[in-house]
Amino acid sequence: MPALLEALRESNTRRNLQVRKNYEEAVANKLSQVINPPEFSTDRIPTLERGIYQNSTPMLNARFAYAGSWVNAYLAHTWLGIREMEQVWDDVEVLEQIRIRRENWEESPPASAPLNRISLFGIYREQCEEIYLLWDIEDSVEPRVYSYAGNYEEQFTSLADFVLYCAR
Repeated sequence: MPALLEALRESNTRRNLQVRKNYEEAVANKLSQVINPPEFSTDRIPTLERGIYQNSTPMLNARFAYAGSWVNAYLAHTWLGIREMEQVWDDVEVLEQIRIRRENWEESPPASAPLNRISLFGIYREQCEEIYLLWDIEDSVEPRVYSYAGNYEEQFTSLADFVLYCAR
């Protein structure tokens, strides 16, 4: 019996190492970043209202000059490219996700602001998490950023503040 137990221990050690290796590879593949090239120069950012755009800003110009869409930009969220932001208008699943946010998070941008002042900046579809730009009609040049991950909301006064938070 001791030899059988020792064989089991050795077998489990080998199996556990293989499982760990497979798991680490799967996680690495799931979380690997894909930074797509910039699509085109833009001076307009799509809002959630079909066909309505807000003027771009210096920070957003820099972001979209750096990349189009950015898969796994932060915590498995994909930062959308301009074309993907426009495709939201026809994406039934994303629109449903936004509707759920509006109905269940009272102070979220979808619940508290008109759609022509909100842009979907990023999304993690599998976890129903979003990042919104909220365009202020006040004196702010840059839109505010609202990030929803899990049961947490984070608010930032600008894209630069959000990126600094992500890079910490």
